[in-house]
Amino acid sequence: MSYWRSAGITYLRYSAIAARQVRESVKKELRRDPIVDTLTIKRSDKKQAVAK
Repeated sequence: MSYWRSAGITYLRYSAIAARQVRESVKKELRRDPIVDTLTIKRSDKKQAVAK
């Protein structure tokens, strides 16, 4: 049986805990700024004309 299941938590919760622990374990000077690393996606509702 999986450790996370025997602990009574979901896999999603287990992976969130593990990710947080990994982020906190990285030395402060090596951490990346999450604001700088964000990705912006632009969506356009305009359709391109198709040549026939």
